[in-house]
Amino acid sequence: MITIRKKSKKALMDPALGVFIWAVKRGHSLVVKRYPSKLDMRVRFPLPAISSPEKPALRIRNRPINMKKTIFSALLGTALAVSSASAAIDAAAVTTAVEQAIAASESISAVVNAEIAKSPEDAADIVKAAIEAAGTNAEMVIEIVKAACVASPASAAAIVSAAVTASPSTVAGIVSAAVTAVPASASTIAGAASVAAPTASAVIVTAATEAAPTSAAAIVSAVITGAAASPTAVLAIVKAATTAAPAEAASVVTAAISGSSAPTAQQVAAIVSEAGAAAPAAITAIAAAATSAAPAATTQIAAAAVTVQSNAGGGNPLNFPGTVPGGKGDGVTPPAGETKPPVITPPPTTDVNPPGKGQGIPL
Repeated sequence: MITIRKKSKKALMDPALGVFIWAVKRGHSLVVKRYPSKLDMRVRFPLPAISSPEKPALRIRNRPINMKKTIFSALLGTALAVSSASAAIDAAAVTTAVEQAIAASESISAVVNAEIAKSPEDAADIVKAAIEAAGTNAEMVIEIVKAACVASPASAAAIVSAAVTASPSTVAGIVSAAVTAVPASASTIAGAASVAAPTASAVIVTAATEAAPTSAAAIVSAVITGAAASPTAVLAIVKAATTAAPAEAASVVTAAISGSSAPTAQQVAAIVSEAGAAAPAAITAIAAAATSAAPAATTQIAAAAVTVQSNAGGGNPLNFPGTVPGGKGDGVTPPAGETKPPVITPPPTTDVNPPGKGQGIPL
């Protein structure tokens, strides 16, 4: 049996080793000194972040902003829906008002002017609704278009486009009325009409050019572009413009050549021929303008000009060679210094046995 003195020594049992460890009270031992551990510290972790497919790490503080955006989008959609409903109601009201004016033999222009004064930006829709009420009455359609263009000149092109779409058979009257009301926008009006009715490009050019002759070149250019005119359509456009405004023939030819898509020399000559046939007195200016616009087609242009002059019975202003052997001319007028040979009229027949009298036919 082991006896331990309480004052000096103390026996301790080590549970891991299963033996007694003697410890002396005197001094200090580092073995039994306890150090603080991080495992004993209490750690506070943040809450998990809210995520979404579009924004994986969206913060909570941004949620009010997204809500505002959602509310704004909903309000905007509601406003657009209300405005669309209002536009439909206005169109129906215009149709009804025009129908009532027609039934009462009142002025349709007054109704159109009043509606456009309320909403100038909706002039095209107002015209469309009014034409639907007028039906196929060409005079009423033209009256509506003219009143609308006078009330809202800035919307003339949109008005014409809507009117031609609603009443394509009245395209000539629509264009003429619009250009007469707003001559400064003649080319824009004609271009808008050609987009709405490309197959009526020549009719559009005629109507617009007759209403604004000095704008013939701009009208031709706008219609060729708007209708995406083919070479055949370009010839019809040139003929229409030159016939309506012969004094503008040269500028019309220039516009037609410039507006065409890479015209060949034959196409340029055809343009000259069409313009010259419509305005033969201007063939010299036409040929010069065509040569300036298409220098590579000079020979074909000269030949076309000579043909025009020959058909018209005039001279050869370009002195194109080859028509008179050994000199210059058009085959009709002799060169300078020469005279035409005298024309000899043969005497009347003296046959005493004309065929058909029973004496037989001489061999």
